[in-house]
Amino acid sequence: MSLRSLAQNFEAFISNWDSLRVQRVLQLAADVNALRKSRVINDRVDHTGQSFGTYAPDTQAQKVKAGRDRSTGGNPLFDSGFGSLDFPNYNFTDTGEMWRSVVPQLKQATANEIIVRIQARGEKETVMEILEAKYGPINQLSEAEEEFITSTIDSWLEMDLNQYNLN
Repeated sequence: MSLRSLAQNFEAFISNWDSLRVQRVLQLAADVNALRKSRVINDRVDHTGQSFGTYAPDTQAQKVKAGRDRSTGGNPLFDSGFGSLDFPNYNFTDTGEMWRSVVPQLKQATANEIIVRIQARGEKETVMEILEAKYGPINQLSEAEEEFITSTIDSWLEMDLNQYNLN
């Protein structure tokens, strides 16, 4: 490949990367948000793999009576690296309205960085704060979820470099 072709390919690569980066980061944030929710709801564990605790005996009895004591089961979206815990461990599924409010929000996009915040919005932010004060970090990413971010960005970079014959 000539130096001129290499420079043209590199220029096209940079242009493509710049045009897609905010969209890709927002999609990645949505994916990571779904993985985190899956870990909390399906595995019933925090970012370190520890239980959030168990429901109180009266609450357990109510959940059994209502048929809400079964595993959320099925195929998880992502192997969190932690074993799944069963009922009566908390899984926060009763807070579905709160979960729907936890979405990625673009805070800032400059030439050098993109800042996205994943948190509950509106009055549900207060609900999340109360729950986290009682049970510990719910919204914090695990090491596996952070690795997912890195590996996804690496795969995008490799794919784009290959597309422009720069690899």
